Amino acid sequence: MFKKGDSAVAGFLIVAVLVSAVAVFHFAAAGRTVVIRRDEEILYEGSLYENKEIQMEGNTAVIESGTVRMRWADCKNQICVRHPAISKRGETIICLPHRIVVEIR
Repeated sequence: MFKKGDSAVAGFLIVAVLVSAVAVFHFAAAGRTVVIRRDEEILYEGSLYENKEIQMEGNTAVIESGTVRMRWADCKNQICVRHPAISKRGETIICLPHRIVVEIR
């Protein structure tokens, strides 16, 4: 069955997997870049850590303190404006009426 060194190897593997999982979720989660697109056209691409306001036809996005949110939209439903600010890689805010996607990379 188990030999003398097997429990040490198993313990090492468990610790390695746990440390790797924590590193992946902790370090990979924080995004660095904001990309704003309309259809396939890139309207803005820049740092998530440079505070600024991006004016687009029908929308205004705001980057501040490592997050991005939609401050204003002239569409009826305001779903993108009510969406909470995003900051993690892979998160998006979508404005369907204006076909705008704000994505963190």
